[in-house]
Amino acid sequence: MSQSSVMEAPRTSAAARTGRNGLSTLVCSMETWFIRRQGWQDLNSLGDHLLRDVGFSREDLSPEGRRAKLRAANLHD
Repeated sequence: MSQSSVMEAPRTSAAARTGRNGLSTLVCSMETWFIRRQGWQDLNSLGDHLLRDVGFSREDLSPEGRRAKLRAANLHD
C-alpha cells in the first residue's frame, strides 16, 4: 500500500454526502437559533433606558412586537 493512498480520505457515496450535508444544515440552523435566542435574552435583561439607547422598546422584545417589526420590514422591501 502506497503512502498516498493511506493519506487520502476515504471516498463516500453520494447518499452519505447528502445525509451529512442535511445534518450540517440542521446543526447550523440550530446554532443560529441559539445565538439569536441568546441575543433576545440579553436584550430582555437590559433596562428600559438602555433599550431606548439601542433603539428598542420593551414591546419590541415581546413575540408579538417582533412579528410586527418583521411584517413592517417586509412591507418596505
